Amino acid sequence: MLTGLGIFASLLIPVLTPIAEFFQISPTVFLIVIASAGSALLFLQLTVSISGTQRRVDSLAQENALLREKLERIESANKS
Repeated sequence: MLTGLGIFASLLIPVLTPIAEFFQISPTVFLIVIASAGSALLFLQLTVSISGTQRRVDSLAQENALLREKLERIESANKS
């Protein structure tokens, strides 16, 4: 996998060279900056996704507790 990533990155160097020269940095540094920014954006997206999932789990747990309490009340009313 790392080999494939290295080959892909080496193919990007000629494309990124003019942009890197505009910013007066080396193409390798520019590629690292792009990869770092992409990783940060991916991390942010996953964090948002996980927090949404956590809210859904909390909501389901609350609903489950309410339904369990309701069921217990119905069962105890039927026994009486």
